This record gives sequence, C-alpha cells and structure tokens, in this order.
Amino acid sequence: VAVCVAVCFWGSQRYVSFLFLVFTLCWLFSIAILVVGRDSLFRQVGCGPYAVIFGLLVQFYFEIPAVSEIRVGRLRVNDKALVYVLSVHLMLFRCPGTPISALCGLV
Repeated sequence: VAVCVAVCFWGSQRYVSFLFLVFTLCWLFSIAILVVGRDSLFRQVGCGPYAVIFGLLVQFYFEIPAVSEIRVGRLRVNDKALVYVLSVHLMLFRCPGTPISALCGLV
C-alpha cells in the first residue's frame, strides 16, 4: 500500500531517487555499525528490504492522514495503528540484526 501511495504522490522518478538514497544510506550505516560494533552486540545486520520498508513507513506517517479514530479505554487508536503494530513486530523479529536495518531506514 505504501509503495503505491509513494509512487502515486511522488511520481516514478522521485520514488526511484528515494530508493537509491535509502539503499545507499543504509549500506553506509550498516558498514559503519559493523565496523564500530564488531566486538559487541552489533555483529550482524539484517538482510532484506527492511530499510526500504521502514523508510516508506516514515513517508506513510507524514503523507497519509488518519481517517478514523476510536477509543480503547483511555487510549485513542486510529486506523493507521495496525500498520505501526505490524511494523514493530517486523522490526523485532530477529534481534539484533533486524532492528539495526530498520533504524537505518527510519533515519
């Protein structure tokens, strides 16, 4: 859904530029994290499109408005909450590698 929205709002050339920027920055951050943290917990970085997914999640947060909102107790939940819950689940799937890639995409 986020990919279609990004292409429709931005156009294909801007979307490809965004993908190139995200891949390049994630690659640089991943190499830096591996070099700096080679003797600690950060010995691995998750492979896959996590950086692109979480980069698009940031754009989804800023570009798409919430349509409906409900109350669950004292907590207000909008229609975008399921996307965020599933994203957190995806980010915490294989620790510590996947959160590192996801945070590179969020940056």
